[in-house]
Amino acid sequence: MTGAGHPSVKITVPHAMARTVDRPALRQRLDELTRAHRVVVVSAPAGYGKTTALAQWAEKEARPVAWLSLDAFDDDPGRLFRGLLASVRAALGRGPDLHDLDVHEGDDDPSSALTALRRVRGPGAGARLRQSHVDALLVALEEAGRPLVLVLDDVHVLHAPGARDLLASLARYAPDGVHLVVAARYDPPLPVQRLRASGDLGALRREDLALAPEHVELVVAELGLDVDAATVHELARATGGWPAAVRLTGLALRDAPDPAARIRGLSVVPTPLADYLLEEVVGTLEPEVAAFVLDATAVQRVDAELARALHGDAGPALLEQCVRSGLFLAAFERAGAPTSYRWHELFAAQCQAVLRRSDPARFARVHRAAAEALGPSDLAAAVGHATLAQDPELATRLLLAGWSDAFVAGETGTLRRLVDAVGGPERDAADVVLVEAACRVLDADPAADTLVALARSRRDRLPADRRATFDVAEPLVSLHAARETGAGPETDVLDRAQALLAAADVLEPGTRALASYVVGSAEARLPAHDAEALVHLGEGARLAAEAGCVATELACLAEATVPLFGAGDLDGAARQARDVLLRADRLGWDDTAAIAPAHLVLGLVASVRGDGDEARAALQRTLELTTTRGRAVGLRAAVLLMAACLGAGDAAGLAQARADVASRADLLAGEPAVADLLRVVEARVLVEAGDARAGSDLLRRAGTGPGLPLARVWAADVHRRAGLREEAWSSLAGVPADPADAEVSVSLALTTALLHDAGGDARRAHEALEAALDAAEERQVLRPFGELGPELAGLLGSHLTWGTRHDAFVGARLSALSAHDDHRTAAYWELTEREREILLYLRSSMTAADVARALFVSVNTVKTHQRAIYRKLGVTGRRDAVRVAFERGLLAGA
Repeated sequence: MTGAGHPSVKITVPHAMARTVDRPALRQRLDELTRAHRVVVVSAPAGYGKTTALAQWAEKEARPVAWLSLDAFDDDPGRLFRGLLASVRAALGRGPDLHDLDVHEGDDDPSSALTALRRVRGPGAGARLRQSHVDALLVALEEAGRPLVLVLDDVHVLHAPGARDLLASLARYAPDGVHLVVAARYDPPLPVQRLRASGDLGALRREDLALAPEHVELVVAELGLDVDAATVHELARATGGWPAAVRLTGLALRDAPDPAARIRGLSVVPTPLADYLLEEVVGTLEPEVAAFVLDATAVQRVDAELARALHGDAGPALLEQCVRSGLFLAAFERAGAPTSYRWHELFAAQCQAVLRRSDPARFARVHRAAAEALGPSDLAAAVGHATLAQDPELATRLLLAGWSDAFVAGETGTLRRLVDAVGGPERDAADVVLVEAACRVLDADPAADTLVALARSRRDRLPADRRATFDVAEPLVSLHAARETGAGPETDVLDRAQALLAAADVLEPGTRALASYVVGSAEARLPAHDAEALVHLGEGARLAAEAGCVATELACLAEATVPLFGAGDLDGAARQARDVLLRADRLGWDDTAAIAPAHLVLGLVASVRGDGDEARAALQRTLELTTTRGRAVGLRAAVLLMAACLGAGDAAGLAQARADVASRADLLAGEPAVADLLRVVEARVLVEAGDARAGSDLLRRAGTGPGLPLARVWAADVHRRAGLREEAWSSLAGVPADPADAEVSVSLALTTALLHDAGGDARRAHEALEAALDAAEERQVLRPFGELGPELAGLLGSHLTWGTRHDAFVGARLSALSAHDDHRTAAYWELTEREREILLYLRSSMTAADVARALFVSVNTVKTHQRAIYRKLGVTGRRDAVRVAFERGLLAGA
């Protein structure tokens, strides 16, 4: 119901209001300022057309324009940064995810130039914005090498020091070609003196935006007001060129019998000019239109459905009539979404002031309707409207219906503000106090325990239905926080959460979705619980979608990728992970810890399939998302990143991954399976350093842990390389005979084959190897072939002679192994790369045509390379070529 993202309408350049007068001179002035200065300030009181002027200029600007409309919630530095990043991505591409980028004449490939921008990430929800985040954005903008104008509208809503510091950093350090435009009711908090001294500051003030008499004449003519030049000048003088006042006057007097006389009387109006003109405007509208305007201005943005909710079935038609009449509405158009309209802020505020003063009951009724309509999609706005209606019961009901989704998204700052907005006796109710406590628990606030105890003490005062929800929600909060922070064993979380799931069955979908998520995510991280996890997470996603809880739905889907991977569905897991990340990116939620499991699984799939670079990047992204939330997921990612760096020979990466593990060492006691995997990875480090016996001793001293199947297989290989076959077989005894996990299945069969081979049982060795090849080629599991040492190359080589259904696949694996072998003889390198590749196939039963199909070349090409191999080896045929290659060490195996 709410979340970490920025609605696309906030990063969309608004259309100018209907019947807005074009001001080419002002547009040219803006163009000159944005080209001559790095920072442009547009500063004037409400109603001076700041947004309109910038929107008209942006519509015709050739450079990309990144637009961000700010509101009070953007005063959070992390949220502000995410909004800036979303707007820049939208401007430099066709959408926030930067897919299908536009190519501009003379540009390098944009998809290449903007790689760094894709990698820029903000802090996760609830995490602190750091200077490193800002620096990464500035560096990415410089590397992109594209001109850009970044427009921030309504900057006066920023008060937090962190938000202002972010703005100042952009102003001072934006790279060449990037220009910043800030619009506010007063000068924003920028290093003005320094910028002015360096010539980097341009400004548009009230006097620049005020309408000259000739512009006033165009406005009144556009609105159909028939007055002479003297009256136009009087209107310009009386209003000071204030665009809102001029427009209000035109709307108010266009049907008056003597508009000139009314204009001459403006200077003696006893009430504030805006109030007077607004009442005049409303008074000239048809009664049903006037009533609609007073109702519909209750919301900042309105579309047809919201108009119906606020004013009944006639609402959509009346909205269209307002648009045609040229009232204060600016259109926002988004692909695949209905057009929405934004009221001019001054006009809407004045309308609401009139409604509150003239009919307080109706004012409250309209805001209650707005709260009900917005509840499923925008919790913050809904609670705000309920508060304006002075209806704490409604605010409480909306908060309790939607808080769990914001909680999963990590939006604790937003939730705490909404709790404070409830007010009255409801603010002290047990379940409202629990929401605040939940935020503090997730933020590791020491006051959390006190608030939880306070909530429990007030539980009996709740009505029966709210008490039942509280009884499920209260332990779920602690369980979810324990899962996020890794405080306590997962098995304990699982036992307690499963007991709650039955109780949640009779509650509303949002709470049931949260319960299913907590249970499923706990199951997903324990061995042999994949099937149960998929059931509960699937149910959680369904319930969340039903309740409109988008963050919980995405969290369930992201978490479900882990058991999908564990069940052996690599393609399905990767596909779902990519879908989750694409949705999260479009919603602006790509920095929340709830989606970290999707990155983890993409790293696992890439690693299994031999793409080490992609694997390390995905695992590193998992770590970035889990610095404060989801640290248990980050711990797993760090251990797996150690393994990936070890396999790639990346010593620096291995050291950093080990440091990342150390920073999460407090979680290891509650994650015994991960601790066991860490020991095995450290043992493999010793093996790669040439001390297999030390690695084996490390594992034997630690004893048998809970044993993830992959850890047991890796441990067996450590013992095998140390020459301790009995210990190796003992480690494998704890692995299921037919594991669902694709990598475990292949690694188990390969290790078994090598153990049989070392024991002299060639038949069983080749049978196990063939089983490994069956699974590996079908699922494209490649990593184990590169990790099991030179003995595997020899066994694979002899397997071609023994006979296999996978000649081409074996040849490709041998070719990959040889590419990383540093111990080849000089004679070997006399062959070309293609000749070395074909040499691997010569020992199999494949014909020249078979080899050609495997290598995607012609038969003649294969035969040409064969003749070159024979010549270089001094032989006349295939059998002799294989024999000589063995003798010279060009082929491994017996």
